[in-house]
Amino acid sequence: FAEDGTMIGTVGIARDVTREYEYRKQILKLLQTDALTGVANRRYFQEYVERQRGTQKLTIICFDLDHFKQVNDTHGHQTGDAALMAMGDALRRLFPEGFSARLGGDEFVTAFIGPYAVEQLEEQLRDFIDRLKKFFSSQKSFSEISVSAGAAWTEDPSSSLEVVMHHADLALYKAKKQGRSCYCLYHPSLG
Repeated sequence: FAEDGTMIGTVGIARDVTREYEYRKQILKLLQTDALTGVANRRYFQEYVERQRGTQKLTIICFDLDHFKQVNDTHGHQTGDAALMAMGDALRRLFPEGFSARLGGDEFVTAFIGPYAVEQLEEQLRDFIDRLKKFFSSQKSFSEISVSAGAAWTEDPSSSLEVVMHHADLALYKAKKQGRSCYCLYHPSLG
């Protein structure tokens, strides 16, 4: 500014924030993603579903790798990790319209927000379980692994995510009791 207060020039300072922006994206991805499988982690899954759901129908599928502990103990953690990565990849490919996450260990979940027909759900579950069974049986170290699934849904917006996940989990355990490598749909008689 001049002595009389008029502006005679400007000084600007610019800084390239491209690198910081990329770091921020990487940090955010690390906070939201299971590092091993590439699907969402439990915390982000819950946040995402709660934020996106609104008053829409919510369908939850819980998955579990059958005999995973035996394979992990027998063939080592690298083999177990490879099975978990294959599961994450299969969830992304075969349920592209769903939002999938690893809950921990060998437990996974997929959510569908909005209209989702039971017939479509059953067809996709059969296809998913069959494809993974073929994949795992084709690999000697994975040959004992299969996938069980349980599904539940609600159209009631007041029904919490935790309740629907619990119902899907009850259906999953019924599928495991029925012999594994299959799925079960929740019914109130399950508990």
